[in-house]
Amino acid sequence: MFQRTLFRLLPALLGTVLATGTAQAACSSPYYPVREGLTRSYQGTVAGQKLAYTETMSAVTAQGFKVTTTIGGNAVTAAFKCGPNGVTGSPSVSTPGLKVTSLTTRGVTQPPRLAVGTTWSSGVTLVGTVQGQPMRNETNITLKVVGREKVKVPAGTFTAFKIESTTTTKITAAGQKLDTPPTRSTTWVAEGVGNVKSTVGSPPTSIELVRYK
Repeated sequence: MFQRTLFRLLPALLGTVLATGTAQAACSSPYYPVREGLTRSYQGTVAGQKLAYTETMSAVTAQGFKVTTTIGGNAVTAAFKCGPNGVTGSPSVSTPGLKVTSLTTRGVTQPPRLAVGTTWSSGVTLVGTVQGQPMRNETNITLKVVGREKVKVPAGTFTAFKIESTTTTKITAAGQKLDTPPTRSTTWVAEGVGNVKSTVGSPPTSIELVRYK
């Protein structure tokens, strides 16, 4: 149950790093670096449970890349595309009993340039069946850079943009609506590193960067 809760929260936590001499995606930017082999490790708590996980980038080309998130012995891989408006993510779905018939994404995970006041949105609509019953899940995220401040985490002290976001989810399963309350989160992203800290919900779940390379 904890791992299912965790993977449901990851899109809000991760939100959402530059190099030379290695493969680099066209959408790499100061606050969303993309390069082959880039690894970031995080720790924190989710639903009262201690958490540690690692993100690793791979298959980097001018068109996109993949990010594999590893938690204990479990790993999920999500594909990202590069576009003129920034990074666009396509989540990996592997819930037991779920059969996906269509998956549509909207907006961008993060635009190429950030400044205080920058706003953007992203979303995904998933249609399929769960144990043979029809299901539709629509998730929308609105984000805004609200400030710039110093933040201290195990990996060091960074000057970072502070991004606040609201996630709304509408679920229809077996003909019944299962709308959930909006989830509010805050993420801090540092130049040359990316996401260094995230908090979700109230009381907040907190994730912090431990190391990166």
